[in-house]
Amino acid sequence: MGRLLWEVGARLREQHSRLELERALLLQVYGSELTGHSPTRMESIDLWVELGRWEEALKRSGFKCWPLASLHEEACETRARDEHTWLQAFAGRAGLP
Repeated sequence: MGRLLWEVGARLREQHSRLELERALLLQVYGSELTGHSPTRMESIDLWVELGRWEEALKRSGFKCWPLASLHEEACETRARDEHTWLQAFAGRAGLP
């Protein structure tokens, strides 16, 4: 069962939204716990914590309160294509897609 959860999480991580990434990481953590494989569990937990940091950077920026609609629309356009990469870029971890 643990291996199955890990594989489903790995497939889900290939998607581009934050929600899918978050759920995939949780599945992989549960799968690692069931199989007793600690390195993959810690890797998944570390990435899940990093995702939380990206979301915190987004909240600190006041993204939803930006006064110019055109800036918000432009940012949302790139976010819709690949939310995971966009969050990394917004937190200063990668370039914009």
